[in-house]
Amino acid sequence: MRRILPVLMMVLLLFGCAPREYETVRDVIPAGDPADAPFEIRVEVPAEAAIVSSTVDECVYEARNGDYTVTVRTIVTDGLDAAVYALTGSAQPQLRLMRNGVRECRFAWCEQTGREPVVCRGLCRLDGDFCYCLCLRLRAGLGARYNEQINALFSSFDLVPK
Repeated sequence: MRRILPVLMMVLLLFGCAPREYETVRDVIPAGDPADAPFEIRVEVPAEAAIVSSTVDECVYEARNGDYTVTVRTIVTDGLDAAVYALTGSAQPQLRLMRNGVRECRFAWCEQTGREPVVCRGLCRLDGDFCYCLCLRLRAGLGARYNEQINALFSSFDLVPK
């Protein structure tokens, strides 16, 4: 009995000291709403492209002949790598630079959709928690035909305060 009493007292003390509430720390910060972004994207889309879908955070244009699609999108993120992954589905090598205090990256990749390959080009600008993106998907082999329009599209990309 003498040996059981100290063991019983220790067990009671241990259970009595255990906290009843636990504090946790989340690694993921709740996402904001792209509609709250301080800027909006302005870009000159080629006249032959028409809107095929539009939401608060994304607008997709497609050429009438189906040769290319242009996607303009705002993503809630704190990093360029996450935005590139959201657009491409994988990590891509990027050219990174700063433009007027805003981080920017440019990248390109290829996709195999259906029977024919698609060449893609992207541009992202990060301002705090929001990333503003422009993405072009062009059927392979048509780059020379649309070179002027592609250059005009990417050079017209700008952020305008709301």
